[in-house]
Amino acid sequence: MRPDKKKRIDLYSFFLFAVLSVAVLIATHFLALGQASLFQRFFSGADPVLVVSSVMGLGVLCLCVLASQGQYEILNPGLALRGALFSSVAATFLVVPTILVDIVHPFSHDMNVLPPASLMFYPIMGYVVEIVFHLLPLTVLVVGLSSVFDKRHRPKLLWGTVFVVALLEPAFQVSLGYAEQPFDWKALYISIHLYIFNLVQLYVFQRFGFLHMYGLRMIYYLHWHIIWGTLRLPILFS
Repeated sequence: MRPDKKKRIDLYSFFLFAVLSVAVLIATHFLALGQASLFQRFFSGADPVLVVSSVMGLGVLCLCVLASQGQYEILNPGLALRGALFSSVAATFLVVPTILVDIVHPFSHDMNVLPPASLMFYPIMGYVVEIVFHLLPLTVLVVGLSSVFDKRHRPKLLWGTVFVVALLEPAFQVSLGYAEQPFDWKALYISIHLYIFNLVQLYVFQRFGFLHMYGLRMIYYLHWHIIWGTLRLPILFS
């Protein structure tokens, strides 16, 4: 991290983020037309297009603020290939133990959205998660710490924000999935696994940029929700 170096968002990187955002918004529109119920659990009945549009605007604002603070990037062009390789390997490595847990002690039958809807649903939800659970809290903490602490202490404090922000998604997922169930060993596993997953993601964000962080999640979702999510039904429940 470079807490004292002010910079502008690279226009090419911002263009890529804009293309991703528009694609996600279009996918949300088409999916909401026929299967709006898929969003009910997460958006509590709110219009999916309105929610995703709001999140998109929030994402643009957060990226601009982080850039003005010298923190993080949309894309680090000099490390694009290395970032893609690291994200692909990390996502594949991280999904393996969860698949093994599912084989030994299966999760619920209907835990995944199945193709073809999943091909739009998971990129949409991944986009929302990255902004709500990563960009927004990081922006709040970076701005807050920068205004309170002097320059000498900011680097260590800013690294500390990563360990705090990484807790948010595990807490949400476990509270959502186990609201009416006892906290068992699988809930503990999910908590630890998601915490590690989020730490890796935030490292990728800091090192390679937002697009690689999003890409890591998409590769993980491809393995876990789409490919294994389809194969597990005949293998585990036939």
